[in-house]
Amino acid sequence: MIILDTSDPEIVSKAALLMRRGDIAVFPTDTVYGLGTIATKQNNKNVQKIFKIKKRSLEKPLSVLMTLDMISQFIEAPGSVINSLREIWPAPITFIVDWKMSGLKKLSPYLNTSGNNTIACRVPAHDILLSIIRNIEAPIVGTSANTSGHEPSINFSEVFNDLSTRGVDLWIDQGILPQRSPSTIIDITSPDEPIILRKGDFKLTNFRS
Repeated sequence: MIILDTSDPEIVSKAALLMRRGDIAVFPTDTVYGLGTIATKQNNKNVQKIFKIKKRSLEKPLSVLMTLDMISQFIEAPGSVINSLREIWPAPITFIVDWKMSGLKKLSPYLNTSGNNTIACRVPAHDILLSIIRNIEAPIVGTSANTSGHEPSINFSEVFNDLSTRGVDLWIDQGILPQRSPSTIIDITSPDEPIILRKGDFKLTNFRS
């Protein structure tokens, strides 16, 4: 187990090195503490382990965190939708999107357990986390760092007490995060209006499809 503090000037390079090799990490986001690992097919074993750490059903797919540069590589959508996503992100809002088959083949099948080629993803508004993902050069799993059914937490100590005995390799400590709700979740896979699945602090006034 390795614990890094966000005040460490080498936090990005250290964390990216560990996560690039497949380590499972707890990290701060722009909402609550997250739990994840590199989302590639080569790291399939540890992606599956995320479900075990959270005690989460395999029937509930995991979401993905990425950078703006990765959007066109993985998301299958008209240009107007891609442009809207680029305008909105980074932000505490998760979109359920259609995934390019070419991109899906690079990622763990445990991200698509629903079998319909849709994935929940977002670009977080957290500079350190975004820099880590950019350094890894691949999307990462990004689910809340809590036992399934329990409330997500903004407190590092609470998360550590909950999950420290379950096989998390890397802990990134930012203390207590600003008080925020989990991300808003919106499904944009329908040809009709976007469907709000969970309301968070972020309010989407309009979306160009």
